[in-house]
Amino acid sequence: MNTYSKEELMEMLGYSFQVLKAVKDLDDAILRVQDRAANKITGNSKVL
Repeated sequence: MNTYSKEELMEMLGYSFQVLKAVKDLDDAILRVQDRAANKITGNSKVL
C-alpha cells in the first residue's frame, strides 16, 4: 500500500479539482456551441 503525506494528498486533490473544473468548462463551451448551432438550424438565432 502506498503511503502519502498530508501535503501530497492535498496536492493530488487539488489537481483532481483542476481537472474536474477543466472538464466542466469544456462541457459548458461545447453546450454553448451546440445551442448556437441548433438555434441557427431552427431559425431561432439569438446572441448568447
